[in-house]
Amino acid sequence: MPRSLYITPTLFLYCAYAWSQSIETTFGNEKIYNYKLIIEAPVYECNILGSTAEDVLLQVAEPGSVFTLVGNKDDDTVIIRFWLWKENTTLNYALCYADSLCVTRKYFLMSHEDLKCKTIPRYNRNCSFTAGTVLIPVKMRLQHFDFSKDFTLGPTAGAKFRLSHYMHNYMNILAGLGITSVTLDKRSPKGVVEESIEVPALSPSLGCVLEFNRTTQVGLFCGCDYISDNETQNFIYHGKLWLSFGLGFTILSQESNSSVNEERKQ
Repeated sequence: MPRSLYITPTLFLYCAYAWSQSIETTFGNEKIYNYKLIIEAPVYECNILGSTAEDVLLQVAEPGSVFTLVGNKDDDTVIIRFWLWKENTTLNYALCYADSLCVTRKYFLMSHEDLKCKTIPRYNRNCSFTAGTVLIPVKMRLQHFDFSKDFTLGPTAGAKFRLSHYMHNYMNILAGLGITSVTLDKRSPKGVVEESIEVPALSPSLGCVLEFNRTTQVGLFCGCDYISDNETQNFIYHGKLWLSFGLGFTILSQESNSSVNEERKQ
């Protein structure tokens, strides 16, 4: 009876699984400089050193405002600088520039409590490098719509893209080269082999992995298996495409140190 009849839907969902230790420099010890207000907050205009005029007036920073943390004035107050608005240019003159020529920037004081409770970090979406070790236990062969339990283990590397400025969602585009053990039986080598045997093979692959909130990951891999001396073995899937997709990826990754500190227009 074909092996595919024994593959349950649950096992199929987990047919691609990557294992490694995770490293996140962006969310670890690295300082965050850019933030977004989720609710309005009181601010006071100051200079870059945090000094204010005697007649300084209270101003209100609008929800959705993006700003850069410039420094600390004291234990309770920080100095910030607002980003430019693309559409609402009126706010650029109110909160960004101190002159009509748009040369001198404005700075404001905000309380540490408002920074903590009323803002969320804003991360850059620049591409970064990612690498890891991938274990693929089940493959779907497209030629005869069969499943294979030939394990593939090997390193992968590629590019990692953040999908959101404010959430930990990523897309990983990966390329890898693994080592696998291919099962040859009466079906796979066109009757050349009488009893099932295991032969080594190289398995290059390409994959896409989606990460959501650093807890749930879904991915799709495709690749080919190449065995040595295939003229003798006559493996019908030699160099043929297979697919593997599933849940539970953990990709070893490290993002650029400057990914959270680049200022643009909001």
